[in-house]
Amino acid sequence: MSLRPPRTPSSQEVEGLKGWIVNNFLEENLLVYTPIPFEAFLGMRTQRHSVYGRWEICGLESVVAGKKVLDVGTNCGADALLAAICGAKSVTAIDQFPRYIHVVNELAKMYGYENIEARVQRFEDVNFEEEKYDVIIAFSVFNNVCAKSGFEALKSLLGRIAKCTGVLFVENGVDDVKWVAWETEVPQALQESGFRSVELLGKTFATHIGRDRYLWRCVGARA
Repeated sequence: MSLRPPRTPSSQEVEGLKGWIVNNFLEENLLVYTPIPFEAFLGMRTQRHSVYGRWEICGLESVVAGKKVLDVGTNCGADALLAAICGAKSVTAIDQFPRYIHVVNELAKMYGYENIEARVQRFEDVNFEEEKYDVIIAFSVFNNVCAKSGFEALKSLLGRIAKCTGVLFVENGVDDVKWVAWETEVPQALQESGFRSVELLGKTFATHIGRDRYLWRCVGARA
């Protein structure tokens, strides 16, 4: 499989998007998480202690090929673009913040990926029953659902996913200290939500918070 994009953007396009990010992400510089330039982005995809090391641990490069993929909490589109690069049939990238969606759409245009659709949407509002995704990538998002809506809401959401999804990949997120029981509550919720199997795959280390993050594979009814 070729890991080259269909299109190579001009230096002006790359610098223009970098400038937009710097100007619109005032509280933090997210360029480190943004897949530009392309060569540096690909070089990071197998670094175990980086945001991209998750793909190596989950084996996602082969899993997404030919599949309908949902990237939840897409941020600046790293996982969405990786899915497209690795041959996903289609990629839907969602985030509740419009500025992230702007970046993902610009990246899709820059690199020529017409099978990426980015839209502003909350995870809880996805119509899983109708859209029927083969693969859902949900890295560091369930902590936000639980912190905002509670444990029972999390279990309800996972139950909906289990009934009509192929495989769900989950990474715990521990940035929100209000939810201190993540490491016990999420495994419990995954086990009780109707997945055919739940497997702990491994962990990465989040250097900015000094803690491990655990990765799970949950097999749903459509697998």
